[in-house]
Amino acid sequence: MKDDSERIKYAQWVLERTLAAIGAAEVKLSVIITLNLAMLAGLGGAFIPVQVIQGLHLLFPIEASIGIFASLICCALVLIPRLQGSERSIIFFGRVGKRPQKDYFTEFTQAGEDAILNDLIAQIHINSQIACKKYNWIRTSMICSLLSILPWFLSMATTIYK
Repeated sequence: MKDDSERIKYAQWVLERTLAAIGAAEVKLSVIITLNLAMLAGLGGAFIPVQVIQGLHLLFPIEASIGIFASLICCALVLIPRLQGSERSIIFFGRVGKRPQKDYFTEFTQAGEDAILNDLIAQIHINSQIACKKYNWIRTSMICSLLSILPWFLSMATTIYK
């Protein structure tokens, strides 16, 4: 790249893509949460009549429920806002919002291209770390959901053919 102005444009593009990835991670949760709630509803519906449940009839719903609840907890961990950021950022809302408007205005208008580029690069890095954490929790949530499908299916089958 030839100059800082070109680097700033590229850094802005990378930051926008990183922020979009974070938003996409949170959108994926709707599918996982819907699947988990449907399976929980199925378990609840299958066992509405109060009856004595023993042996494997009890084992499968417990296994399915543990996987479903673990998945839902992971989903909640995806949604927790991560508010870390550069201490003196002129981009990150968490730092911008803590400063008086007049101070922020002065700091922003006096920032040179080098300072803006450094702040953008720091934001790209921090938001990339946030995206990685969110996607790791989504992956764990999906694994928990998938592992709970077999015990869920078996608990439904043992209830139907009881």
